[in-house]
Amino acid sequence: RQDMVGAEACYQRVMAVDPRHVNTLCNRALVLQATSGDGAAAEALYDLALSVDPAHGPSYGFKGALAWSRRRDEAEASALFERALSLMPGDSGALAHYAQLHWQQGRLAEAEALFRRALAEDPDH
Repeated sequence: RQDMVGAEACYQRVMAVDPRHVNTLCNRALVLQATSGDGAAAEALYDLALSVDPAHGPSYGFKGALAWSRRRDEAEASALFERALSLMPGDSGALAHYAQLHWQQGRLAEAEALFRRALAEDPDH
């Protein structure tokens, strides 16, 4: 089991030294979502990460998942997933999240194709 409280404490220590550390911002956003469900704070951290590094693919992918799960904003989520995949074409996580969006929209053929791509990249995903 993951230690989210310990992870949050670690991320806070890193951010005290470097408040613009992109991977820390992105991962701290994930921890906030998991522990408090604070989507607004998580989204703000993804936005900050992307202002520091506009080519940080994971931030686009996780922000896309958040846009879909929190607001059901298909257009924004799709654009964010597309951007993530343009930067990380073989990222099984982004592929799987994008596939879930398609599946939940009833676009089963597209969902299946994306799920197959995700599994081809990472059979254990």
